[in-house]
Amino acid sequence: MPETLVHGSYARHDASPPDPKLAQAMSDQVTEATPEFAAYLPVPENRGGLAEVTLTGVYGTVTNPVTAREQLLDIKGRAYNLRRVVVPVRTTTPPGAREPLRCRVLLIRWLYVSSDSALAECSWADSSAVVVVASIFQRSVQPEDVDLDAVAADVAAMREEVRAPR
Repeated sequence: MPETLVHGSYARHDASPPDPKLAQAMSDQVTEATPEFAAYLPVPENRGGLAEVTLTGVYGTVTNPVTAREQLLDIKGRAYNLRRVVVPVRTTTPPGAREPLRCRVLLIRWLYVSSDSALAECSWADSSAVVVVASIFQRSVQPEDVDLDAVAADVAAMREEVRAPR
């Protein structure tokens, strides 16, 4: 994963190794699966109330991109204590993007944390990768105030920067 994304708008701050169990969990959808993870902070800090952006994905040969994307969303969703779906999953193609994203806004409660947070997720899958980008907002941001179109535009740019060659 690159050190910055979207022309320097996000700086990598967490280079933790990806969970190797993710490749195992996705092995029925991705052959020769290689998990990836990176966490980024917005530059400047607190841009629009955004606290952090994480990219979680699996690279390899994806047998069915639609099924793989739904499976990865389900795996990621189990990590959240979902309070409610604020904006249900919708397909959007941001201006300038060549392909659509599947995006939603959730209100979640992190495990071991006693407060709720807004989280916007956008995902994509193609023949070589399945990826979920989680945009995590500060507690002061109400989930109804998340600009999902702006999140999707940034994720579309990120997709081009992290895409595996086909």
